[in-house]
Amino acid sequence: MNTKTVCCILSAAALACGCATSAPSGARSIHGFHKHVGGLDETDFRCRVDKGRFFFSFDVKDEHVSPATEIKHPLDIANGDRVEVYFVPDKDMKTGYRCAEIDCDGRVLSYSVSPVKPDGSKDYDWFWKFKTLKTDAKRTPQGYRVDGSVEVAELETFGVDAADFHLGVFRADLSKPGKLAAWCSAVEPKGPPNFHQPAMLFRFTAGKNAD
Repeated sequence: MNTKTVCCILSAAALACGCATSAPSGARSIHGFHKHVGGLDETDFRCRVDKGRFFFSFDVKDEHVSPATEIKHPLDIANGDRVEVYFVPDKDMKTGYRCAEIDCDGRVLSYSVSPVKPDGSKDYDWFWKFKTLKTDAKRTPQGYRVDGSVEVAELETFGVDAADFHLGVFRADLSKPGKLAAWCSAVEPKGPPNFHQPAMLFRFTAGKNAD
């Protein structure tokens, strides 16, 4: 029986570190995110497309899990440990894209980013919400785990073709609420940390593999 599974085409930097591996099911995994301060952490990221949904998971090793302590605005979630996933239709990030940041307690900051304006700026809508996003988070002996999924049909309304699109996956490591210890990314950063740039994305393609 043929099933749709996901393949990642990662940047040369990610491949060079040996962190991209393929599971027997055809799903893809990445072990170790690049820290902007140097070295790799021990985050495990997995993803697949199955039954009309894009599934993803992060296993994060963190000795000092630090959630945001007070949430009055969606952006307050960014004061705590979290993982991030960006769904981007085009490699240049010019046509707009959607993001979800999920903290160690399962709270979600979802937002949309507008197409690039003539002056090069973008607008961020911090109150935008996914309609079909499902998430779950739990603490583990090593840190925390986040699982999520979103319908492929919803991604298509953003211009994201689940058979071929660009994805950003990241982790924010905080030493205490509001105090950043390290930005972490699947793709090795070049220059100052900035997740909202094309160089931080990798490309997903979906193929058909035999069981």
